[in-house]
Amino acid sequence: IEGGCRWLEAQGLAEYCKQFRDNQVSGAALAHLQEEDLRQMGVEKVGHRKRLMRVAGQLRLMDGVPDTLPTLQPNNNNNNS
Repeated sequence: IEGGCRWLEAQGLAEYCKQFRDNQVSGAALAHLQEEDLRQMGVEKVGHRKRLMRVAGQLRLMDGVPDTLPTLQPNNNNNNS
């Protein structure tokens, strides 16, 4: 979790260390943050949320995690054998 604070400091967002610590957000969890998560954690400034979301997106790319999940198409093959 302290690594998360160092990361926030490097982003110029050290003021959110307590929120990240209180919510146990660190390491790989950073890559999976959503904007609503940041709101719930108390990141009120839109610019700060956008900056954190941009970096989270970069982390997802580095981890090979897609930004969105593929949409599943309904299976219309009703093979009720």
